[in-house]
Amino acid sequence: MKETFRKFKDSVKGIAKYASHKDLKSLINIFLEMILIVLIIAIFKFPFILIRDFGVDFVTSMGIALNGIVLGIWNVVWDLSYTLFGIYVFMRIIGKRYENIGKK
Repeated sequence: MKETFRKFKDSVKGIAKYASHKDLKSLINIFLEMILIVLIIAIFKFPFILIRDFGVDFVTSMGIALNGIVLGIWNVVWDLSYTLFGIYVFMRIIGKRYENIGKK
């Protein structure tokens, strides 16, 4: 994780350096690629929602009533796991994709 964060940080610096010397078309391409990456990560939200809902449905189908606190904790755990997954994947993709962009 530490290596991923370092690569991401270096990539952001490289992108900033690259962006300062490029034309508008190149900047728009980078921006559109980042939006595409975010959209792809957003698509991965659906499996997390399905697992979260399946867990609630499975427990309640067994006749176990869930109170608001347990249900809230369950939802927070899955939402937090998706958030961490999304941040990690974004950092990995940006780190790998733009690792050497400052040298181009």
